[in-house]
Amino acid sequence: MPVENRLRNAIELIKRAGDVAMKYYGEGLEIDYKGANDPVTAADMAVSDFLEEEIPKLYPYDGILSEESFEPSQIPMLRDKEYVWIIDPLDGTKEFISRNGEFAIMIGICKTGKPVAGVVNQVAKGWLFYGSEGRGAYWDENGDVKRLEVSREFDKNNLTITVSRSHRPKVVDDMIRQLNIKNQFITGSVGLKISVVATGRADFYYHPSGYAKEWDSCAPQAILEAAGGVMTDIFGYPLRYLKDDVYQKQGFLAASRPVHKYILENVEAKLD
Repeated sequence: MPVENRLRNAIELIKRAGDVAMKYYGEGLEIDYKGANDPVTAADMAVSDFLEEEIPKLYPYDGILSEESFEPSQIPMLRDKEYVWIIDPLDGTKEFISRNGEFAIMIGICKTGKPVAGVVNQVAKGWLFYGSEGRGAYWDENGDVKRLEVSREFDKNNLTITVSRSHRPKVVDDMIRQLNIKNQFITGSVGLKISVVATGRADFYYHPSGYAKEWDSCAPQAILEAAGGVMTDIFGYPLRYLKDDVYQKQGFLAASRPVHKYILENVEAKLD
């Protein structure tokens, strides 16, 4: 199976990429800025370089879209590829810099523009989250592998939302008050927050910002959907990939199907 073959190789590559990242996980880390409040480190670049070198050795005809090498001129050529690997070399760079362990390497695989497989490596913990269309999702905790299936039931009076450690939009605070949400799971990295939903440690993740990009959503979307969940924009429309500008401008909502429906029906969608 072409997708399963790619997923197996993605798992092996992301483990090796984790070793590359950890060489930089310490004091004296060189930090640059791509924009205001948007840091990039030597680790980001080293992981990106490693994956962009290794993937073509295995799949020379596949496309690669990586955060650290993206150029808009790539997109028309990538649309002609059946498979495109969408990479976030370091999701949660701020957390990597602060050394709190809440960062991840993410590899998503799109087939004709749709996420069909994904791997998220929470490197500092040795945890892997992975899944593929039709084959299920899994959580590997240092060799202890569990199958992931999101719950078909929920208690609207006892919901848990996963939220960011480094920033929280006012829209999210308003929603927490409106729905009387009592429980919050705080972590860095978009990919880790969606993985928290896939593992059942939280009921949903609501991201009302238009600044996330395709490499933030591709891998975790594939994993969550393989676990039986759903991920759309905050208005309930499908997320699209290989767009001209790569931004997910309508944010995203990640949840089990019943929770997703409940949020859409009870929250007026607003971008922050």
